[in-house]
Amino acid sequence: MINFYKNTWHGSFDGTDEELSLLLSRCTDIVNNAIAFSGYTVDTVPDIFKARVSKAVCAHADYIDNNGGIDSLTAVSYTHLRAHETSQDL
Repeated sequence: MINFYKNTWHGSFDGTDEELSLLLSRCTDIVNNAIAFSGYTVDTVPDIFKARVSKAVCAHADYIDNNGGIDSLTAVSYTHLRAHETSQDL
């Protein structure tokens, strides 16, 4: 994904390759969650959709980078998630 980000997407991230790899990994998780209903993942999506899915990962990476970076992605506690589930069940 790093090669796609740098050579096809021409992303604006200016950190190290290790930092970019971590960012793209997190963004891959985000896109995987978004397309889970299809039964595919970023890695298994048919070739006809591969470029679109890769662009989605890269767009998320640029968005996160431009809005606080990886440090802005905070872990959410299990209790917090359960509170949301409970409030939605009311």
